[in-house]
Parts: sequence; structure tokens; C-alpha cells
Amino acid sequence: MSKQTIKIIIAVVIYIFLMYFLPGLIPEYQELIDKGILPSTITPETFSIIMNMTIYVTLFIVVSLLIKNELVEDFVSLKTYDKKDIFANSVVGYFLLAVGSGIGSSITIALGGTGNSENQQAIAKILTSEYGFVMIICIALIGPIVEEFIFRKSLFALCDKLKINRIITILITSALFGLIHVTSGGDYVEVFPYIFMGIAMGIAYNMSKNIIVPIIVHVFQNTLSVVSILYLLPLLEQLQQNMPQ
Repeated sequence: MSKQTIKIIIAVVIYIFLMYFLPGLIPEYQELIDKGILPSTITPETFSIIMNMTIYVTLFIVVSLLIKNELVEDFVSLKTYDKKDIFANSVVGYFLLAVGSGIGSSITIALGGTGNSENQQAIAKILTSEYGFVMIICIALIGPIVEEFIFRKSLFALCDKLKINRIITILITSALFGLIHVTSGGDYVEVFPYIFMGIAMGIAYNMSKNIIVPIIVHVFQNTLSVVSILYLLPLLEQLQQNMPQ
């Protein structure tokens, strides 16, 4: 096993630890307040913002350093990459993501889900809190980049080294991508939109052979979600309230 393969595995393990196990090791918000570790002026939403920003910034730095060789290769190749191809692949990738998300939501609703996972609800609550604007950079930029570094760049590289068929690789990584977004809430029926989104970004990466394309697709999708939560949904609610009964 090469040193770079070991580094990729370490990056994935660190991601899993920080995203899944570390939050469980940290005392609950109320316990920290009761013990005087946190000032009572800090709200649960602010505490969540601090935790998420710390975790994602740490992951971005650590994962970037561990897989820097792979990242350098991709960014160096951009010099010879036709910018029109980047745009075209990104457009196709987002189209597939939008269609896949719709299909996934339909499956979820057919199975009794709401199409609105606890993860999405938690994000909406944080974004609309007092310091929610701080999370915009995490949700719209750092989060998508870190996830693409892990689920596309790192896991695809590992699957390639294991000589796993690319279609199987896309399905495996998409399933894992879906699970990470619903495991904390336990609402597994909401997993399908995320799985189909993962498939779309996996296809985008496979088409382009460059991590920048799924990053563009992912960042664009999350940015639209943020705009929707902060502006479009409140506007729709206001219009509904103003409609004559």
C-alpha cells in the first residue's frame, strides 16, 4: 500500500470521526451551560454554528494537506482544460442533480417521507438564527468542497486502487453521501434525494475527470438552497399570507 493511499484512508477516517463520533463525545449544550463552560448568552443555534464552523474548517485544512498531490494534479490540469468543457460539464452535472433530486424526493414522499430531512430543517434553523450569516460560507462553500474532496476525490481514488468498476464506485459513494446527510437525524427514508444528488455529482466527476466540476455543481446547489431558505421561502410565505381568503 502506497503512502498516498494511506493518506487518503486517513483523510476519510478523520472525516468520519469529526462528522460522526466527535459530536457524540462533546457534552450537550444544556450540560455545558449548567456547568458554566458556556455563557448563558450563547444560544443553541450559536453553539451549533461554532461547532460546525470549527469542524468544517479543520476538515478543509487537514483533508487538503493529506490529498494535496491529487488536488495539485487536478488544478494543474486546469491550465490545459477547455473552459467551455468545464462550463458544459457543470451544466450537465447540475441538470442531472436537479432531475435526480426530484426523482429522489418523489421516492421519499411515496414511502411516507416529507422530502425535508432533519438535516435540512436544522440548516434552515441555523441560517435564520442571529448569527446564521456566519454559516453561509460553511454551507455554500467549505462544506461542499470538503464533501467533494472526500466522496469524489478520495473515495473514487480508493475504489480505483481496488479496481472497482466505475459504475459501482458511483453507486457506493452516492449511498455513503446520502447516509451522511440523514444518519444524525435517523430519518433514513429521506436519503433518496441525497443519493441521486451523489450519483449526479459522481457522473459529473467521471465525465470531467476533474474535481472542480462536481465542486462547482455542489457549491451552486447549496448556494441556491441558502438563497431559498433566506429569501424565497419567506417571500412565498408572505405572499400566501397576503392572498385574499
